[in-house]
Amino acid sequence: VWAYDYTGTAIANGNYTLAASTTDIAGNTATASQALTINTVASGAPVITSISSDSGVPGDFITNVQNQIFNGTATAGDLVTVKLDGVTLGTTTADGAGVWAYDYTGTAIANGNYTLTASTTDILGNTGTATQAITIDTNAPGQNGDGTAPAITAITNDSGTAGDFITNDQTLIFNGTAGAGDVVTVKLDGVTLGTATANGAGVWSYDYTGTTIANGSYSLTASTTDIAGNTATATQAITIDTNAPGQNGDGTAPAITSISSDSGVPGDFITNVQNQIFNGTAGAGDVVTVKLDGVTLGTATANGAGVWSYDYTGTTIANGNYTLTASTTDIAGNTATATQAITIDTTAPTTGAG
Repeated sequence: VWAYDYTGTAIANGNYTLAASTTDIAGNTATASQALTINTVASGAPVITSISSDSGVPGDFITNVQNQIFNGTATAGDLVTVKLDGVTLGTTTADGAGVWAYDYTGTAIANGNYTLTASTTDILGNTGTATQAITIDTNAPGQNGDGTAPAITAITNDSGTAGDFITNDQTLIFNGTAGAGDVVTVKLDGVTLGTATANGAGVWSYDYTGTTIANGSYSLTASTTDIAGNTATATQAITIDTNAPGQNGDGTAPAITSISSDSGVPGDFITNVQNQIFNGTAGAGDVVTVKLDGVTLGTATANGAGVWSYDYTGTTIANGNYTLTASTTDIAGNTATATQAITIDTTAPTTGAG
């Protein structure tokens, strides 16, 4: 057995003939020859081309699908070893066209960031490795601390009671919040109106004032989708109501039915009594604002039967002609008003001298 140590020299890549010779004492020489190849370059390094379900932006390897097939290319017939974060998942063989796939759909990959590698080793022991970062993200914006969920904060203008999203304004601006830079898709009853982008403070608004929204109840939604394709949606009921109480069957209009002391001809609202109670009807529970010649006297609330009265007996009304009004305003801010002329006359008729 013999050995020759040539490790002190780096042999360049290439094909060589190695020869070993011996010579006996008679001068006869025998030689053994061996072809030798030095190759430190891996042939046909593999490539990771895609994952089977790349939701959101295709090709970014950020997805909300936890069960995946990993795809790539290599030299035809190469055995590809697939690893995820350094853990070997298994092997697959590139077909005649150099295409390989590794089916990992039997495992649900947890949310997180991973390094996917695909390696091949040639007959000389040279290994080529492809590396690809992938992210699994099933959290919608705002879920589990992942980003910011969209919100609908207001409509402009919200007449009546601010913040109840019941309004008589048919041309609206929708306002809300989301993650800074997020694109918000705005829909009304499922119909996409358009998009708005949240500013650096996370505030967005969508101007829909160019359209007159018909009376009715609607579902307003604002949605954002992250790069993994997860969508978060905010929903808000809104009501458009331009009908005053009693209009088009909407509630009950107020009415002035009588004054407490209607002397002379009852019901003509001409009286010599200067201290009065004003009576009427409205929707049950409605607050009635009572005015005399435009001056607010106060309010009264209609009882369960829709009857109201306002006691003004503490004031002596001077002789004269007046306009009495009773108004109610619904939650959308629409006002209905009843008007009644009344006359106070305490002057007796003048008779001539006989």
